[in-house]
Amino acid sequence: MLIYLSFFACNQDNKINDQNIASAEEIISYRLDLESPEYGAFYGEGPIPVSGVISPPTAELVIEGAIVNVDPLGRFSYEVPFEDPSKRSYRVVDVELREGELKERVPVFAGKDPKETWPGGLSARLLPEGLRILGESLGGLIDESGWSDSISSQLPVADLTWFILNPVGVVHDPTVVALNGAEEGVAVDFSLRGVGIEYEISWTDFDGVAQTEPLFMVFDEIAIGATAVPEIDENGILIFTLVEADLTMDSPDFQFGVLEGWVAEWITDQMWTWILEPVMENILDTILAEVGSLEIGGPFAFETDLMGAPLGLSLYDVYGDPDGLALGLELQVGELQEQGAQGLKIPTETEAPDAQLAIGLHEGLLQELLAGQLLSMLSQDLDLGGAFGSIIGNGVLALPGGDDAPDGDGWCLSIAPGSASVVRLQEGIAPLAYLYLPDLNVNVGIKDGSDCEDWLVASLATEIALEVSDGSVLGIDIEMPEGSLLYYGADADEYEEEEVIAAFSSYLETMLGLVGGFAEIDLGEMLAGSEEGEGMGLGNVSLNVVDSRSLWYDNPDIEGLYALSINLWTE
Repeated sequence: MLIYLSFFACNQDNKINDQNIASAEEIISYRLDLESPEYGAFYGEGPIPVSGVISPPTAELVIEGAIVNVDPLGRFSYEVPFEDPSKRSYRVVDVELREGELKERVPVFAGKDPKETWPGGLSARLLPEGLRILGESLGGLIDESGWSDSISSQLPVADLTWFILNPVGVVHDPTVVALNGAEEGVAVDFSLRGVGIEYEISWTDFDGVAQTEPLFMVFDEIAIGATAVPEIDENGILIFTLVEADLTMDSPDFQFGVLEGWVAEWITDQMWTWILEPVMENILDTILAEVGSLEIGGPFAFETDLMGAPLGLSLYDVYGDPDGLALGLELQVGELQEQGAQGLKIPTETEAPDAQLAIGLHEGLLQELLAGQLLSMLSQDLDLGGAFGSIIGNGVLALPGGDDAPDGDGWCLSIAPGSASVVRLQEGIAPLAYLYLPDLNVNVGIKDGSDCEDWLVASLATEIALEVSDGSVLGIDIEMPEGSLLYYGADADEYEEEEVIAAFSSYLETMLGLVGGFAEIDLGEMLAGSEEGEGMGLGNVSLNVVDSRSLWYDNPDIEGLYALSINLWTE
């Protein structure tokens, strides 16, 4: 910016002629060349380096409200701390050359760029509580498999010379399945409750009369223990195969009709050889045949489009351990590429207490998915007339100095987010994360025919809180805690910049909040598989995000990793 200071020497007749130049002109050029910080750069825990050159070196340089000395050549070097680097948020560095009315406003971020710390995917673990509920669901699936009908069809006829035992069928109470994390898989304990095997005893009495009596063998519990080993087949389907199965059962309770005691005792002894031993083998073989392989769902390897960003996902690992069932997924989302996610930490119950599922989520994924969508929503270039234009105009006219605004043919509004932005996950879900936009450029103009004349131009630091409601709905709340006027057409004597920024920010927060509902995202609708998660062997899934905690990681190059606590089923 050039400031011209002219000094004129006048002759007595106040005339200038070619032979005697009575005026001299001195030009002072004010310059502010900022070398650092870099716009939108990340500076860890700080401090933020501020350096550059001013001209002339005698001009007053102010950085963040402090007067800073420069060397004889006009060079300067200064440091600005982050107010709270533990939040890894942002700061806007203000550098001003007062005489020249030159001002630079540079947004920077604490912490590291999520794109640089992106671990290449996400992880998940079905925790003990989730395994318990899933086991209850699997019990119903096992009963629906018809194992009791299969056993009934295999019951042998026992010809005991004097007596013939004909099978009638098998009845049972609902099956209970307990799932627990185990090395290399999931320990599965089937509890077949109240299993009753009914036979009909036929014989001819001493008078030659045919007789029949019912016979029941009732087991309080038949227990089958096995290990479910997970694997991913060639089609990307997740399958659990039962191995190392064994069966235990107590002695049954025999219920006879009117048979004499010695007869009942003799038949009981014979049944162990003729019926019960084959039945024990048949029950184990039948259960393994019916549910020896459980298809959970898939394929868990696909490419799609999610919220406007190309998404590639593949399940690369699944295993069981005492903490539950662990899964690792590689992701390619937008500009984020798979980077060897095999080393990604998988959260445990310690990081996600009282939850059914824990997800290791990196804030880079949210940034890639949400930032583009929200930035697109905020970007506006509107030519406003009529009633809506009056709403915009009335808000601007109510600002300090707004009375100076000339009449026009309407209003125009332009909102353009700067390229500096970052998403930071938070502890808890109120909010779950923030999208920081420290340089949201807003231009309000007054229409004059087809032209639009600037009236107010501002840069506003904008914080968009991403809050979870109703379990899975991600909504937004907008705040603008600070900013700077880049241009204002009002008389400078009639306003204070801080007052205008505060009032204008509050007005914009209200206006943008009205459209916030349109930006809601229901994470529950993103569930893989059929509607509500049905058809995956998982029962009726109803996503409910309950907490978020920072996930410690032993790799210093990875930060921004959080354990998301989720419930999948409601009881």
